[in-house]
Amino acid sequence: MEKLNSRFFSEFSPEALKNGFSNVFSDWRLARKFGKITKIILRAGFIVDGIAFEYDRTFRTKNHGGEGGGERVFELKDNEYVKRIEVSTGAYKYSPVRAVCKISFTTNAGRVFSGGEARECSGIRAEVFEAGKGEQIFALAGTFGAYLASIEGVYVKPEPQT
Repeated sequence: MEKLNSRFFSEFSPEALKNGFSNVFSDWRLARKFGKITKIILRAGFIVDGIAFEYDRTFRTKNHGGEGGGERVFELKDNEYVKRIEVSTGAYKYSPVRAVCKISFTTNAGRVFSGGEARECSGIRAEVFEAGKGEQIFALAGTFGAYLASIEGVYVKPEPQT
């Protein structure tokens, strides 16, 4: 059964929503019918501009965020799934509002995929989202505008059967 990892979830950040990040996303409804994330697609440079996922090598979500930065793709192996996400948000030097400055994904196999540099951010706040024993992270909820503004929660479900 799928569930929102409520230990980390808060209402969508009023700060992000009032500062023009009116695009709220949650991939749970789309992703719940698939087994797992098979690709992570990041657009990133100084910060994380956008994020998308591919599920079961068949369905790709739309990009949540802008088209800035370069595109980087991380392909998960058949027996691999996302166990942990680290998100650093802060004030981006070239914008008056907070942004996701860096994001890192760790798989059950210990491989790590990251995007964003955080060097143009200040007041950085780090959060860790981790799936529990026997669980995988399979969808995110957050806010975006011209770039990814926040990750507000992760959805977890049982690990895929291999």
